[in-house]
Amino acid sequence: MQQYYVPQPKRTPSPQRQGELIQFLIENQQRIDDLWKKTSQPYMPWKKFEAAYRAGYFGAYWSEQQISVEDAWYLLQVRRRFTQTQSPVRDTRNEPFSWSKLPTHERLLHDFSMQLGGSMATSTLADGAAKNQVFLRQSLIEEAIASSQLEGAATTRERAKKMFAEKRKPSSNGEWMIYNNYLTIKQIEEETSNYPLSRDVLLALHVTMTTNTDIEPDQIGRWRTDDDDIVVKRLIHSEEMIAHVPPKEAMMQVELDRLLAFANDQDADEDFLNPITKAIIIHFWFAYLHPFCDGNGRLSRSLFYWYLMRHKYWLIGLVPISTVIKKSPAQYADAYCFSEQYSNDLTYFIDYNLRKIEQALVLFTQYMERKKDKINLIDRLLPEAGLNHRQKQALHHLLGKSDDTITVTQHANFHEVSWITASQDIKALQAIGYLEATKRGQSVLYTASDRLKALLEDQ
Repeated sequence: MQQYYVPQPKRTPSPQRQGELIQFLIENQQRIDDLWKKTSQPYMPWKKFEAAYRAGYFGAYWSEQQISVEDAWYLLQVRRRFTQTQSPVRDTRNEPFSWSKLPTHERLLHDFSMQLGGSMATSTLADGAAKNQVFLRQSLIEEAIASSQLEGAATTRERAKKMFAEKRKPSSNGEWMIYNNYLTIKQIEEETSNYPLSRDVLLALHVTMTTNTDIEPDQIGRWRTDDDDIVVKRLIHSEEMIAHVPPKEAMMQVELDRLLAFANDQDADEDFLNPITKAIIIHFWFAYLHPFCDGNGRLSRSLFYWYLMRHKYWLIGLVPISTVIKKSPAQYADAYCFSEQYSNDLTYFIDYNLRKIEQALVLFTQYMERKKDKINLIDRLLPEAGLNHRQKQALHHLLGKSDDTITVTQHANFHEVSWITASQDIKALQAIGYLEATKRGQSVLYTASDRLKALLEDQ
């Protein structure tokens, strides 16, 4: 199978020309700084840089100075290295990956810290613990679905959500991937984030993540070896190619201990690193080492959540970032390849993930506003007082999907209450005329009544 290589300039400046360009850089630092800033929103790889340069995006100055696009790319790489910080991640040649904090990163990291631990926490928790536990469960399910679909889980979001609502046992490899992913993230949220990461913890998480999936039974809960011959593949123009060859077993085992020390903040005496940036580096590092035969992608994203929850960014569990990443899977794969093949520049991966967190937070905020508006509208229209949050949630759900139905069992499973409590909820809504019952086989299905629908139609 052929190796995939990211696009690179067809030629590089000669040693003599490189010397001339370095002198040009020394004499024109402000111009080079401007070029660096313009290529940092977002962080440009070669093909995008080449297209922008030839289209005149950076101005006529460069062509007037007889700086070719390859010359300009060389200058940019030199300028990028000026501001880079070494990470603890090392490649198979023992060379470090480095990264730059771009002009936009400081603002993004500040906003994320405020939203994930400040103002968003206050508004999200305003409705009480019971409602928020339901919302957290929904969010973890969405993350599990999207993260698994990124790794090839062949089942629809609707079918997966129905599986959880009905508490049905998974019936395919894709459903098992999603179900196991949910159990893993839930375990991290409830328990694992409370104590340090270790080899035993990683092995246990891998067992939870991969049991009953298509992975070979003898590969569950063990480290990969050189004999497993594991490579990371991706589809390029309908052709399957090798995108990453993980380190040999001996290096992987050594680097895994360094990763665990980094994740457990044993580098605390060194310069402060923002927890969100650090979580992204952990995400990359684990995927780069690829310590298991399967499940590495899902586990790397789970460790991102683990680190942030451990550092009290616990509302990250309400923002399923994989849902946003799933909309651009090729860009996600590119972020890995660019970081590895453009001189170990980890900025590509960090910048990509920060922008996806930003998008996820925007979507989350919009969703919360819509949800709040809908709740306020229904609360204002419902003349009866005393409906509990589970009953209101059922009405919100049915009004959001005109032909949808619910059963007592689904209501009980969703809210994690007994069948008797769920039955009392539904029967009370039926008694006041908001639900209608229909018998289908052995099941009783409940739908929104004309009276309930009329409440919104009059608005």
